[in-house]
Amino acid sequence: MQELHDFLRAELEDLNRLITDSLKNTRVPLITEIAHHIMAAGGKRLRPLLTFLCAGMCDNKDHDRMIRLGACIEFIHTATLLHDDVIDQSNQRRGRPSAHTLWGNEASVLVGDFLFSRAFELMVEDDSSEVFKILSQTASKISEGELLQLTYAHSVSLNEDIYMDIIGAKTASLFAAACEIGALAAHSSHDQRNHLRALGYKIGLLFQISDDILDFCFSSIDLGKNAGDDLFEGKMTLPLILAYKTSNANEKSLIEDTLSDSKKFEKNFPLIKEIILQSRAIESTLTYAKAIQQDTLQHLLPFRESPQKKLLEKIVHFSLNRCDFF
Repeated sequence: MQELHDFLRAELEDLNRLITDSLKNTRVPLITEIAHHIMAAGGKRLRPLLTFLCAGMCDNKDHDRMIRLGACIEFIHTATLLHDDVIDQSNQRRGRPSAHTLWGNEASVLVGDFLFSRAFELMVEDDSSEVFKILSQTASKISEGELLQLTYAHSVSLNEDIYMDIIGAKTASLFAAACEIGALAAHSSHDQRNHLRALGYKIGLLFQISDDILDFCFSSIDLGKNAGDDLFEGKMTLPLILAYKTSNANEKSLIEDTLSDSKKFEKNFPLIKEIILQSRAIESTLTYAKAIQQDTLQHLLPFRESPQKKLLEKIVHFSLNRCDFF
């Protein structure tokens, strides 16, 4: 990540400048305060960086447009974080108190709405129906993913296919959009855009799957958020889905009870972690993800060699390298 930030230092500076300027244009200080709290909390800016890398790999000539589209992506992402933390009642975000714990649910939701509106203002400024179509459809998919996850909350009926649908909509769709609009900014061919959209989508899947692995393997201090958050919120993720399938009746009952009653989480979480580790569900999840990883790299083959392409390859590898202790 440091290499990525160093390579795109100028673009990052321009992105942060545009974000700061966009947040100044309000008469409500609370909006700026909450937005700065979450946007300055150590986020990697990975999604707009993907936009910049894809644009650069496709020989982009319009720097200002690329920065503007990157800001759209970051505003949408940050808005979803604010909304997610309210829905999930998470009290940490990137190692800091989440916004709703400091300012309340209502303010957090409304500032999330404000950031969505800023993103759409930048889309209007870009004056491209294709950009508007891609990002508006992406915003809809993110909401669909949240609602699908809510539908299956506290239930062991969520299987691998539904899990992939959820993370595809909630997480991977914005990664896909980030890469596609980078290609679009460079006026690339439809074939290149399709490859980069698929690349981003699969990178998004990989990052979410690795996050779900780490949630059962690291402490809250290591993660910068609460370990076991998904289990506490009644969500089945891939390691738990695979562990549940091979569990005995007592283990299944323990998992079901914990999913249905968050009051049992603190007592049962260490036991469920042990069930997951003993079942080798982490290794099975990694095997599943590594197959996606190999497929992801295929989408970079049509592009000529460049520093941007090498960094995109490293991002694909980095997405799972965080789990290399297994």
